[in-house]
Amino acid sequence: MLATVFLGLLTPLGEELLFRGVVANALLRYGPVVGVVGSDLVFALYHGINSVLPGAFFIGLVTAELFRRTGSVWPSVVVHVVVNLPAPLISVLAGLGLHVAQADLAPPAWVDARVLRRAWFPAELAIHRADALAWAPAAFRKHGVYLSVHDLAAA
Repeated sequence: MLATVFLGLLTPLGEELLFRGVVANALLRYGPVVGVVGSDLVFALYHGINSVLPGAFFIGLVTAELFRRTGSVWPSVVVHVVVNLPAPLISVLAGLGLHVAQADLAPPAWVDARVLRRAWFPAELAIHRADALAWAPAAFRKHGVYLSVHDLAAA
């Protein structure tokens, strides 16, 4: 519950106030391209040079442009909250999968009824699929769900 509040609600609020309210506002005086792309680059690099970088860059671009067009930080906060809210749930599911795989336990009965008909990847980019195939927890792979534990740790 606390992870949902902090990762899904408070973190987007703080990041948008900093990167849109302060950084983008300061850079927009040099023009819309410098303001949007500059604040986006700072936002993306703040998230680290890892597999989260492309997603952070895209979301940063969307929220920075939204901020520029509306003049308000609140639409950007809403978009950021929508993007971040699934992270705690996915982390819990990954932890459950790792626990089941490491303890060599049978998954709960409800899992057997919910095996996917085809593999599910959270991203459509080939590099993300390859990363997920290489690092997905064993219990997830068994059921056709390919999530990268590195992405989950970074989220």
